[in-house]
Parts: sequence; structure tokens; C-alpha cells
Amino acid sequence: MQKREALTVLAEIRSKYSRGELNPFVKPKDPRFEEFAEKFLRWSRANKRSFKRDEQLVANLMRWFSGRRLSIIEAEDVENYKIERKTEKVRIRSTKLDRFVSNATVNREVACFKRMFNLAIKWKDAKRNPVNDVEFLQELKVEERYVTDEEFERLYEAAYTALQPVLLMAYNTGMRLEEYLSLKWSQITLHDPPLRMVGDTLNYGYIQVFKTKSGQSREIPLNRTLWEYLVDRKREPNDFVLKASHGGRYTSIKDQFKNALKKAGLKSARIHD
Repeated sequence: MQKREALTVLAEIRSKYSRGELNPFVKPKDPRFEEFAEKFLRWSRANKRSFKRDEQLVANLMRWFSGRRLSIIEAEDVENYKIERKTEKVRIRSTKLDRFVSNATVNREVACFKRMFNLAIKWKDAKRNPVNDVEFLQELKVEERYVTDEEFERLYEAAYTALQPVLLMAYNTGMRLEEYLSLKWSQITLHDPPLRMVGDTLNYGYIQVFKTKSGQSREIPLNRTLWEYLVDRKREPNDFVLKASHGGRYTSIKDQFKNALKKAGLKSARIHD
């Protein structure tokens, strides 16, 4: 019986060796978390536009898993991480108040961890992914909301002058926040005067968006409202279309948007609404 078992084990070892999964002359890679994190972030910076977010997520993971080799991290360790993270508080800059870390934030960190291990397996730095056995926390479902024409008029009137063009662009194009905050004049084709199409339809021009979430460029037609705003503006190809009060590019409009909502007396809404 022992001989038969020994032959079975030997056959498995030979099979792994023939597939390249086992080589006694090559020391298996088993980096510490912080070593692999550096490798992952180099990949993220080269391949993802959202690499800054990855840097934030990895920084939080680093506080718990730094010093550990990938091979000794278990699903239980990740579950403990979730519990510990939920007891931490973060400062909300706009209100200067502390709140507990949200389930959504913890889930984003766990998802990043899972992605890291998948890549570690692909790159032969790990043999298994312990995060596969970890469940995500339940998140509050955000109810879809659409700002009506009447609400938009109130919001527009209540907003600071510098914020009004941003609201105008968002409402009349449906573009994502980063798409219109980074929009340059070179991306806009403006027909002045508008082109008359079949059936007396007017073509006012369009906006070309290259850096999209899907990675596919697209064209967004201009309507008369946006055309009237853009046609009299100075058009420098490499200049931003939307500018903050200091004359430079917007970095965030979160606080200004919240102030406008409050002043207009509107219930809570997101800029994407």
C-alpha cells in the first residue's frame, strides 16, 4: 500500500515537472506584501488611468499586511482586516467631522487585494488567491435621481458664477465629471454659424471625448444652449474650456456643488444626477 501511494505521489511530481509547475533548480518566488505592492503599482501606473485610486487602496492594505509573505496570507486574515477597518474613523474634509469607514470603501480595498493576488498568480509570485473565499460587505443601494428642469434652474441661479458653466456642461452633455473638468478647446468642433441639415435641423458642432471609462472615444453633439455659451468664448486649443475662479483647471467642485444645493433648497443630489 505504501509503495502504491509513493508511486502515485511520484507520478504527480513528474506531471507537475513536465508542465513547468515544479522545478527543483528554481527557487519559488514568495515576495513580501510590500515588495509585490510596489510591483503592482508600477503595473497600475502603466495600465490604468485610475492608478491614483490604487495607490490609496494599497496604502491602507500596507498598514495591515506589510512584512507578510504572500504565501502566509489567509482568508481569515482578510476577514480580520475587514473587521478592523470598519472600526476606524476618517475625517470628512467638507464637514470636518469624523465617521466610520464605509462598507463601500472596505469593499474597494478588498477588490484591489483580490486583483493583486490574481496578478501575483499570473506573474508566478503566488500560487493561490485567499481573497477568493472572502465575501464583500453589503452596501447601501443608491437610489437613482434625476434633476428636473425646474430644479436645475434653481441650482444654476444659486451657484457661484464660476460654477455655472460647469453645471451647464454637465446638464447639457451628460458627460462624466472628469471628462468635462479636463475638457480642452481642441476637443470641440464648433459650427459658427450652425450647419443647416435636412428638414431645417441645425448642427451646432460636437465634443470629442477620448479618455472615457470604456476606453472608446465618442462624439457628443452640442445643443443650442451650450452652443450659445461656447460661441463667444476665447478658444485657445490647449486651454481648458471650464476654469475655476483662480483661472486654472478645476480640481474639485464637491464643496461648491453642495453649497449650491443648500442655497437652492434642493434635497441631496450627486453631480452625476
